Amino acid sequence: MPAKGKTVKKASNKEVSKKKATRVITITNNKGGSTKTAVCLNLAGEFARRGLKVLIVDLDMKSCCTYYMTGTKLFKKSIFNVLASDGVISLLDICVPPKNKELWGSVLIAPCTSNIRNLSVSVEALAIENPSFLLEKAIEDTNKYFDIILIDTAGDILTLEATNALVASTDYIIATDTSKLSRLGIPETRVVADEITKKLNKNLRFLGTVLGRYNKPNVESKQASLKALDGPQYGMIGGQKKKVDIKFLSDHIVPDDSKVEEAQEKGVATYQLDPSSPAARAYKKLVDHILLGV
Repeated sequence: MPAKGKTVKKASNKEVSKKKATRVITITNNKGGSTKTAVCLNLAGEFARRGLKVLIVDLDMKSCCTYYMTGTKLFKKSIFNVLASDGVISLLDICVPPKNKELWGSVLIAPCTSNIRNLSVSVEALAIENPSFLLEKAIEDTNKYFDIILIDTAGDILTLEATNALVASTDYIIATDTSKLSRLGIPETRVVADEITKKLNKNLRFLGTVLGRYNKPNVESKQASLKALDGPQYGMIGGQKKKVDIKFLSDHIVPDDSKVEEAQEKGVATYQLDPSSPAARAYKKLVDHILLGV
């Protein structure tokens, strides 16, 4: 968080282009329904608005990102086929444009189908070596085509898909809403991600925890939620409690905004529906933060 009184300049496309390597950002939380898909879609829309080439990789067996973007969950080939083929099928072979491609610009999506839940079994049956690096291997062939790759994950940090996402990423964000269940997933996610950073991806950077739906109905009070996010957090590893830094991005809270769900149902990002909405403005500010690496 910048010091009081300090002005944070906004990122320009020139600043982004200086970084040759593709930014690969996983949106994660060990709990489902924690705004991961909403955060992923709206980051994609804001990155695209700035003229960046964006790929969304959907790794959630519920295929929410896939459905919102394309209007269907039925694909002959999906991210499962890419990973289970160990490179025989290219990531580019399965990429499809959104149904509203005139609004999304250069955004493509690598769709997910429900058979992703069988990935571990398939990989084991095929005796594929280094299964945690399958997505990284697939992404290496796409670097020249995309500036940003966003990975939407399921609500289980311990799956092979989630491991692949973090191993393949340069950065990750934990998305949450104000519910207690979602908040409990934050330290759990951090503990597992820290282990992956130590053992499999030493360059993985944690960008912070984003509160993606502030003031969600029927949950604890806003004040209690913010207090909990600002307080000490503990996750379990090896049967031991471990204190973790969840890096709560208190300057980048996305307010509860009816335009977010309305936009998703229409297959667009919030800014495409209403650029003046509170959520659209919040995501614009969040992308500034990400691109500047603050």
